Amino acid sequence: MRSTLLLVGLLGCQSAPPVVESRADSQAPVVVPPAEAPPVGSHELPDAPDDYVGWLFDDTRIHQVDLTMELADAALLFDEPYEKVPGTAVIDGYDAGEIGIRLRGKLGSFQEIDEKPKFKLDFNFINSDRSFFGLKSMALNNSVADCSYTREKLAYEIYGLAGLVVPRVTWTQVTLNGEDYGLYQIVEFPDKPFLKRVMTNPDGNLYDGKYLLGVGVIGFLNLDFDETVVQMPLEEGVDVGHADVIAIAQAAHDGEQAGEWMAHTDPLVDWYSLHGMFAAEMLTEHWDGYAVGVNNYRVWIDADTGLMQLLPWDLDNSLKPPGFAWYDWDNPRSVLAGGCVDDNACRADMHDRLGDFVDVVEATDWDAKLDIWYDLIGDAAAADPRGGCGANEILNNQWDLRNLMNNRPAQLRAERNL
Repeated sequence: MRSTLLLVGLLGCQSAPPVVESRADSQAPVVVPPAEAPPVGSHELPDAPDDYVGWLFDDTRIHQVDLTMELADAALLFDEPYEKVPGTAVIDGYDAGEIGIRLRGKLGSFQEIDEKPKFKLDFNFINSDRSFFGLKSMALNNSVADCSYTREKLAYEIYGLAGLVVPRVTWTQVTLNGEDYGLYQIVEFPDKPFLKRVMTNPDGNLYDGKYLLGVGVIGFLNLDFDETVVQMPLEEGVDVGHADVIAIAQAAHDGEQAGEWMAHTDPLVDWYSLHGMFAAEMLTEHWDGYAVGVNNYRVWIDADTGLMQLLPWDLDNSLKPPGFAWYDWDNPRSVLAGGCVDDNACRADMHDRLGDFVDVVEATDWDAKLDIWYDLIGDAAAADPRGGCGANEILNNQWDLRNLMNNRPAQLRAERNL
């Protein structure tokens, strides 16, 4: 174990969080919600269609998340960063009580607890019935791969324009035991409360498609609709022994072998949605997404239709292509994108969908949107003590992002003959 002495200066300051009165018979603190939310007596979400946590994703202001944990628990995260440890959180002044805290991120975005890590907060850590205004969990993304502090939020907006189901994103300042951890992004976590908000029927199955670390010949394993599909973790829903995703993998295999791709896959795959996913990945050059990267996606099986959709996740490598273009949109690595490109009808539908999507993106006033965001976060980004980006680097990255959004639709139109 790394010495806990590394944490003494970093986490030794145990500043007391704001105190919110709690009921004696419940672990859920009693709070007065913001004015725009209906009055509720606790963090539990009443049986109503209203969105009681919408205030937290207000992107016209920077929020505040104050975390605390014991020094020994923080030290545990050096050895087991993905195992939850107990802590507390105060969010915009509302005491979330005791929560579970773990680190997030893998190759590229992972940082240690004494750096600027990604966090996942679990509000139901102590009691599975607890929530924070209906939220079961929340992601705090560190933007260490993004000196503009806006690429991920912008990417989700673009995916939304493609008709994809996307989480809400906003900005927050984060402290840990009183230490300033800088500017983060709050990202709505894809779990049951998220599904209740965005899906007509939230009772389908949700699988995680990100790669697995510590397995395979090269130390990680990409999960796709092939023999690896059985290793996709079931995040929400009913355990059917992966029968639903195995059926899609089998259909893809049979369709490719028989030369009848759509006949086999169309009964199981929402191709309109997948074409939207591929279009958004192409426009944002998301080399770390599903089509060419076989990574960073969720698999949703609709309980009513039985059709599969892909949901985007972890878009921090969007809108920022790597220094070498190893990926090829005409020869995507993933099973479903590759099979579609090799089928004339599917490829034609993908091309048409991309053209319609580019029209929508091109008609959006990105300058106005980015002006608002840059004005909001400019000072906080420049003052981030752990971000690793100087003020000029932040401005240059934001300028590059603005230019990309102004030019990328026309560039893609020329590249793909739209």
